[in-house]
Amino acid sequence: MAPEKEIITPDKVRALQRTLYRKAKENARWRAWSLYGDLCRQDVLATALAAVVRNAGAPGVDGVTTEAIAARADAFLAEWQTQLREKSYRPSPVLRVWIPKADGQQRPLGIPTVKDRVVQAALLLLLVIVLFPLGPIPRSLLRLGWMG
Repeated sequence: MAPEKEIITPDKVRALQRTLYRKAKENARWRAWSLYGDLCRQDVLATALAAVVRNAGAPGVDGVTTEAIAARADAFLAEWQTQLREKSYRPSPVLRVWIPKADGQQRPLGIPTVKDRVVQAALLLLLVIVLFPLGPIPRSLLRLGWMG
């Protein structure tokens, strides 16, 4: 198994994360009302895209793979950024697949589109930093490599 390529958070995104963290840490009543504007930033979306491409994963209901997105990353990022800024972005339906269990039964698994995974990852980049001062971060989020 090849070693995973580490994702380096760009300095501008790291500075944004530090600013959000400090605000949340110094005032427990502070609310992050302007996170949507930060979600629309090109560097935040690009960092999220790098994480999604690194994780690979199956294509969603639209059939678009992470390799196809990575090949035209700039065009896709510009399109998604425009949709987010114009508030015309709508999540796609989730592809439902059934995974066999050891006991012979099956369990459902929902696979979002790559586009939706990028938006989710971008939100995670911002929300984990804001919520971190409120208490411990679940281990499942720490595995993503953005908090270590």
